[in-house]
Amino acid sequence: MPTNHYQKKDSDWCHPCDCYLEGSLSSSCDQQTGQCQCRPGVIGRRCDQCANPFAQVHISGCQIVYNGCPKSFHSGVWWGETVFGGSAVQQCPPGADGQASRYCDQDVGWALPDMFNCVSQTFAQLKDVFGNASNFISSNSVFFRPIYPVTTNACRCPKGFTGMQKSYECDTEVDLCYSSPCGHHGTCMPREGGYTCLCLPGYTGVNCEVNMLSGHCVDGVCRHGSHCTSIRSATSAMLSSMPRSLASRLPSTTSLETGGFTCSNCTRSLYHTSTCELRARRFAKGSFLTFPALKQRHRMLLKISFATRTSDGLLLYNGRYNDKHDFISLEIVDGAVVFSFNLGDDTTRVAASLPHGVDDGDWHTVTVDYLHRVVLNVPSELLKNHDALIDEAFPILLLFTRRCASHRATCNRFLDLTGPLQVGGLPSLPEGRRVQQQDFFGCIADLYIDHKFIDLNS
Repeated sequence: MPTNHYQKKDSDWCHPCDCYLEGSLSSSCDQQTGQCQCRPGVIGRRCDQCANPFAQVHISGCQIVYNGCPKSFHSGVWWGETVFGGSAVQQCPPGADGQASRYCDQDVGWALPDMFNCVSQTFAQLKDVFGNASNFISSNSVFFRPIYPVTTNACRCPKGFTGMQKSYECDTEVDLCYSSPCGHHGTCMPREGGYTCLCLPGYTGVNCEVNMLSGHCVDGVCRHGSHCTSIRSATSAMLSSMPRSLASRLPSTTSLETGGFTCSNCTRSLYHTSTCELRARRFAKGSFLTFPALKQRHRMLLKISFATRTSDGLLLYNGRYNDKHDFISLEIVDGAVVFSFNLGDDTTRVAASLPHGVDDGDWHTVTVDYLHRVVLNVPSELLKNHDALIDEAFPILLLFTRRCASHRATCNRFLDLTGPLQVGGLPSLPEGRRVQQQDFFGCIADLYIDHKFIDLNS
């Protein structure tokens, strides 16, 4: 009989030992009982369990589960099937009911930076709640109490992401427009981690829920010192201030409006919206606007309009001022528009130009559609329809370390923008000549990020 098989009592068949690789000393087992040769602290016929219920099987024996976010790729979490309804593959620790599962991803581990938030949770097994005087903790659907309370690690995906195969991998983006949050008065545009509603004229609000034509005043809808005034009140004030001789000449059908509102004390111009948001500003040397950093890591859509008569200038920059962190920038260099980004290694630059340059004083609009995706080949249909926009393809060999070999590892593949977003200039030039210019001379208008209008008076 082979050493990696055994024969059960009262059976004529040989069965494989199936010893757990990390918990056993060899692939052979006792040919009568099937017991594998376990490492110190490891138990079970296959050597796949630890005597300590709060430890996990490792190549060197049993190790206590880390508290916090471990940097080792070999980490585990015990999940109670009775509480969470998971698929059971391991027995629970002694004293607990039900089954449990242990999850461990050797390629990814639990320590991917910023891909998700690691939080500490206390898991417990369901116990008989009747006839027991112990204090109980209640959830929305079940009562349970800790038998062996353990602080372990769980990973929570950011909004808009989930895992296709394993929930903690956060490798699948969810289209948050599926529920039609914008209703009948707007168009939903999905973005990373959320959505943006493009409202019809006369509607505003996050979900286009505010009707400016027939609705009522809403707190905060009018910006920058302007006041929300109902159209009925405005019409009444106009009639009361009208000379009696003129008012008597109005037709008898004249009546007050029944709804709607407007923003008063607001400058009326082409560069202000109906809610008194500023669409355009003029920039000169030393002037710039500062906004919170962009949080997008995989994809984003930037749209900006500008007018200038100088051949060089900085439209926007997001990142720190050293040469060790990620950044994006949009510049005008020698009359051409240049978009640059860095994911931690080399800087990539993409340029677009016009025959006579963009420094002619006219308004120009630039749209940057950033999408992080590995393209292994270019479909022929895409080449056919966009042959003028796609350069000749050529093979690229990417060499990654073992830690970066998995397509789920970060390893300088995503944007991590930690500095502020600055528009129209910078207080100082970043190190390493990441950008060519510090200032912008001209006008900037209609800045959109993922279809969302950015108020330049913020």
